[in-house]
Amino acid sequence: NNDITVTTTAGSLTVTQNVTAHGAGSVDLRAGGAAADVNIDGATVSSTSGNLQVIAGRSVLTNTATGTATEFSTSGSLLLDAADALGTAANRLETSVGTLAAQVTGAATAGDIFVSEADALTIGTAAGLNGRANLSGITTANNNDITVTTTAGSLTVTQNVTAHGAG
Repeated sequence: NNDITVTTTAGSLTVTQNVTAHGAGSVDLRAGGAAADVNIDGATVSSTSGNLQVIAGRSVLTNTATGTATEFSTSGSLLLDAADALGTAANRLETSVGTLAAQVTGAATAGDIFVSEADALTIGTAAGLNGRANLSGITTANNNDITVTTTAGSLTVTQNVTAHGAG
């Protein structure tokens, strides 16, 4: 039931082994700096019922092909926040979470959002951790696209989903 916080202040964070907070424990992963990515490569970041938060100065990515691994798992919420991209078309961020909120805020035109959920999902409000405000819905900046799919179960949208510009 304890929390996990892993932070880099000026560089990328690469996770190649599972990061697990049991019970209601939360996980907060952050990579600071304009060129900093959080890479979840062949691992799962999880909590039984706690909240997950991932913040990157540039992108949150995985090297696993879509359909091969679950990067984030909790019955709680997942907050994703990056300047450039959340996943890619070939390597989507795969989740098994209760609620998702995400944003891409930067000026990069390649900064799309790609998330694939294993079961039912609510796009709603995710709890911010360690001083980060709560985040609601899904938004992109600078003509970026949003692709969220469920492979089984329903998708419920209780907060705005907005692709700014021509996204």
